[in-house]
Amino acid sequence: MPGQKLTIGQTASLLGITPKAIRHYHEIGLLGEPERGESDYRLYGLADMQRIQTILRMQRLGLTLQQIRFILEADEPDTLLRHLLHQRTHALNDEIARLQDQQRHIQAFLQDDASILTPPADPSASSATVLYEVLRPASHGLADVLIQVEGDTLRAIDRLSWSDAHADFWEQTARAMTKHLLAHEHDVILWLERYLALAAMPADDRQAQAWLGELRGSRSRTLLLRALSAESQALPAAESQRVMHLLAQHLFEQATPLQRLFIETLYAGR
Repeated sequence: MPGQKLTIGQTASLLGITPKAIRHYHEIGLLGEPERGESDYRLYGLADMQRIQTILRMQRLGLTLQQIRFILEADEPDTLLRHLLHQRTHALNDEIARLQDQQRHIQAFLQDDASILTPPADPSASSATVLYEVLRPASHGLADVLIQVEGDTLRAIDRLSWSDAHADFWEQTARAMTKHLLAHEHDVILWLERYLALAAMPADDRQAQAWLGELRGSRSRTLLLRALSAESQALPAAESQRVMHLLAQHLFEQATPLQRLFIETLYAGR
């Protein structure tokens, strides 16, 4: 009959949703309680259906139910809606850019026909190359021994994803090393060469134990920490901290037991 109100099932069917969705709208306050019929069933009229359609329309715009509730309760709902939609547009643009970047990586991987277990090739401007090219002209052997110690670690780090300022970061690091280490280059080289020599020594080697004992009381520990770390403002703080963590972690994982004692001695008391 014209004007007859509908049950929750009929309303849901007409609007293309489920009765459960309508009940949820009631539970969170998006819909007020409608008229009740026989057997205490909810009955929905035209105004109720229009309210539900408004909710559905805003859901299709990507708004959350909580945001929709704020809008419907606002003194100026259209003003709040437009504000939230502008925010939503910016978020979508960022997400689209992220997905497009992901698509480029997928296409490049498929075109290369590579295995996911095979590390990508070293970047053209690798950290080891940048460090060496900046340090080599000013040093008298420090660049060579530093790459012997850290080369594999730096190449492993290069294979991870970094921002465009990665090369600038390592150039600034190399210049900081030039400033702080070259005046003490002989001592730094001595200890780095000892570190390399520890790789071939047994754990109970007396010479190795003597070196570690000497290192514990050496003022060169600060210099060595500079040599085995990075110092630059080129990257965001979080990315810079990530580099520092990975440097120490990878170097430690690749070290022999005596070399790990050497590294632990360096970091003791920091």
